[in-house]
Amino acid sequence: MAPNRRTEIPRLHHASGIRCIAATGSEWRSPTVYFIGLWEIRISTTAVVSRNCRSFVPTGESSPMKPVIGITPSPSHDEMPHGSFLRHCMAAAYVDAVLSAGGIPIVLPPQEDHTDALLDRVDGLLLSGGGDLEPSRYGATNVHETTYGISHERDQFEIDLVRRGIVRDVPIFGICRGIQVLNVALGGTLVQDVASGSPETAPIGHRQHEAGLRSDEIGHDVRLAEDSLLTEAYGDRRLGVNSFHHQAIDGLAPGLEAVGWSADGLIEAVTMPASSFCVAVQWHPELMFVHHPEQLALFAALVAAARKSAMAATAR
Repeated sequence: MAPNRRTEIPRLHHASGIRCIAATGSEWRSPTVYFIGLWEIRISTTAVVSRNCRSFVPTGESSPMKPVIGITPSPSHDEMPHGSFLRHCMAAAYVDAVLSAGGIPIVLPPQEDHTDALLDRVDGLLLSGGGDLEPSRYGATNVHETTYGISHERDQFEIDLVRRGIVRDVPIFGICRGIQVLNVALGGTLVQDVASGSPETAPIGHRQHEAGLRSDEIGHDVRLAEDSLLTEAYGDRRLGVNSFHHQAIDGLAPGLEAVGWSADGLIEAVTMPASSFCVAVQWHPELMFVHHPEQLALFAALVAAARKSAMAATAR
């Protein structure tokens, strides 16, 4: 296990320094943004996010080193006129968010025996959302009727990446399924179906699309722990998030610390204090950051941690 080294992260909350050019040409701006590389640097400037949100570049400054962020995809079985195909897919929003935060995104399809070789080639990991983990991986003896999208190959691949990534202290950011993978990989358990397993969650629901809310709208609030990486990133202890999950953390894995909760008590965010940067959330910030720029904060934090790790490795 790596020593306790907490990466200081950029502040990208409502005073985020992002200038977002909307279709109307309007601007969202603030005077200060922080970039943390091998040294702590404070830059007073603005940054530009292009209309399609494919760049995050501080204006008036030389471009920092761009770390490579490996993103795990979901399997998709497609039927075409010329045959059936297994594809590795993910929403373009993950790519847009990494690019907007200053990283270089690449896709890491499931594969055997290449975990360390892949980790040699990336500076950070992004565990994306998707289908459910196989319940037997966290000790469940039944499969709930709502459990869907199980992929043995993806489960094993991501669990291997998490376990080896933590040993090697690779910066890790998990989203939705990603927080669940992180928890299971380290020995935690899950609630297979929140609605039936935790009736007290009914007022929130955690599946806002069933209530007619768009993916970039706020579905509920999350309360963040004081002095946590997330509070540092967002600059507030309360954050509006979206919500599309039907599973959640039940037993928290050893080594993880819960740092975010919905009003019904579900764990919405975790960190691993013994790692330099290991954060996971239950919501989908990649779907929100265009209209809620503060949601880019954790992508910027991942990129900053990956950049710092890469520069440290180069200096050795």
